Amino acid sequence: KVVRKPIAKKPAKKMVVNVSECKWPIVSLVVKKMLGWKTSEESESMNWDLFWTDHSVKPEFLSIMEYHQKINHFPGTYNFSRKEHLARNLKRLKKEFPQHYKFFPETWNLPSERSDFQKKFAQRKHKIQTFIVKPEAAAQGRGIFLCQRPDDIPSNESYVVQKYLDRPYLIDGLKFDLRIYVLLAG
Repeated sequence: KVVRKPIAKKPAKKMVVNVSECKWPIVSLVVKKMLGWKTSEESESMNWDLFWTDHSVKPEFLSIMEYHQKINHFPGTYNFSRKEHLARNLKRLKKEFPQHYKFFPETWNLPSERSDFQKKFAQRKHKIQTFIVKPEAAAQGRGIFLCQRPDDIPSNESYVVQKYLDRPYLIDGLKFDLRIYVLLAG
């Protein structure tokens, strides 16, 4: 009778996540405690499997990554993550597919579309309309204001202006946005 010894498996290599450019402690907590992976905080090291960053990634950085290395940002995400680019792209899609893009309000990128905005405003005659004005490069609600006249918007700065929804969905009386972040671990 032949007795075969089981082949010893190598212990699985623990994933290494570089968090040197991440300010959120929850990322390290999830990586270590929930996934059982290792973290690295060496910003110059390329000894990692996943690089978690809070910033956009330069193409030069992507070009030196190894095949097995992954990053939490995709190139070109600014096309939908920055207000002015998202507005421009949604408007293009609405023009091409009007029936499918009724879900977002009239939008203008100022200063480049100021004349169109003023023309639309003039067509409203005596009807009072409120607009929400958002600085294109701010975050977390900074710099946002409401106005009812185009002259209330500074002409020397860049903004995304939208028709303000009269009855938006609210949670406990407050406006909100919903974002879903997903880490695919395998």
